Amino acid sequence: PASPSPSSPSSLSNSKHNGGQPAVSLAHFGDIMAGTRASIRLPNGLTCLERVLVTANGNLQRIVSSLLNRPVTVSLNHMSRRGRCEFDRRVSLSVHGKSFCDARNIVQVQSEELLAKVDSREIEVGYLFRSSNGILPRFRLLSVIRDESGNVQRRYTLEAPGIKCMVQERFDLKVLSQSLS
Repeated sequence: PASPSPSSPSSLSNSKHNGGQPAVSLAHFGDIMAGTRASIRLPNGLTCLERVLVTANGNLQRIVSSLLNRPVTVSLNHMSRRGRCEFDRRVSLSVHGKSFCDARNIVQVQSEELLAKVDSREIEVGYLFRSSNGILPRFRLLSVIRDESGNVQRRYTLEAPGIKCMVQERFDLKVLSQSLS
């Protein structure tokens, strides 16, 4: 079946009831910090907080920190090479010592400088974009689903010359909701 376009209606469904397939696949809707207008039609059934989370374009840590007025910590839980210039990274984002987002990132880089930065394990993916060329990455939201436990997951890519990141995230909304109270 064809993926809905950003202007077509779509619905968010429990992945258990649609064979584990993404409930929606959205085409690139642009970098929300560029241009004078941004528009996207997200699946029905998302709360305001969920809409903010799934449309964060490489700035989730800053957005959640601002929302909660608390520091957000990014922990690198695993990193391995999948070839000369490709890395598999697993990270978690936490507030108050409780993880609210688990992410898997496949990072591809094309320069020796970026390769050394990723290999150092000391920088976050967002910093790669800022440090390499100062160009905002192109954000493409690929899918949004609600899993069996009611949490939202998303898949997206961030791309700029010399860097590509494919990201899958799962949000624990109970942790964020408790932090908002």
